[in-house]
Amino acid sequence: MWHCERKVYSCRAWIHTNAITGDVRKNLGDHNHDSNATKIEVVRMVTAAKEVNTNEGTAQVINHMVQNLEQAVQGQLPSGHALKKVVR
Repeated sequence: MWHCERKVYSCRAWIHTNAITGDVRKNLGDHNHDSNATKIEVVRMVTAAKEVNTNEGTAQVINHMVQNLEQAVQGQLPSGHALKKVVR
């Protein structure tokens, strides 16, 4: 079962998924806000940063990953300090 990350803003959207396949079984409620496509890209970048296994320095890894992102996405990234903790 997953709830919208904007639950704190009174969004009551939920989905029930199959734990094995990940398929959506039930969709409950509607979102009461617009979607945020840049947030999806931020999550992808941070997830990829967690999986990096390299001998490069932390700052080099972050710079390499950030250079191809759109400015709107770059503006939504966590702070440099927080990103460094993710990459370590």
